[in-house]
Amino acid sequence: MMKTKATLRVRPARPVRVRALPPNKRKRDANDLRNELVKVERDNRSHLLLEQAIVNAFAANKIKLLTNRHIDLLARVGPVSVIFEVKACSPMDIGRPLSQAVIQLLEYRYHYRNTLEPDIRLCIVSERRPRGGLEWLIGFFEHLNIGIIWKNDGDNELSCNEFTKRLLEDVLPGIKTWIPKPILWK
Repeated sequence: MMKTKATLRVRPARPVRVRALPPNKRKRDANDLRNELVKVERDNRSHLLLEQAIVNAFAANKIKLLTNRHIDLLARVGPVSVIFEVKACSPMDIGRPLSQAVIQLLEYRYHYRNTLEPDIRLCIVSERRPRGGLEWLIGFFEHLNIGIIWKNDGDNELSCNEFTKRLLEDVLPGIKTWIPKPILWK
């Protein structure tokens, strides 16, 4: 069995311009379905806006985020690496994308373990807060030591739970001031 070592090739995450999305002009790789799904997801306008919100939050602290063909966003701050998986999701389909995010984050932490900083933290960025019958996911993510950030109902502000604040407060000090807004719809 041949051992492979994952290398982390990254580029700075660029600010996203809000405009109509052009047709996808990236080369198609028929042999790599996973990369194709990631590309489709990243072309989603909601996904781009969520990425931009996280990039802006870190930019306020003069921290530039990185990205590659797998990892949506990566923050490297001293001995800490934070991997962010961004998930845009419809109101009727929140659970499936968040479950996919958990799998992706665990895979990335494993594959890039030798190239990231020693303290690797994981965080999901979701378009919506899990609610109703899926609210248990917030506790499940905490149990797995995975933070979750979501966009508040009714505005474009970001919010998170207390666990995520503790997880990220040393790399994103502004997170301490984030206030969760009430859920407007279940």
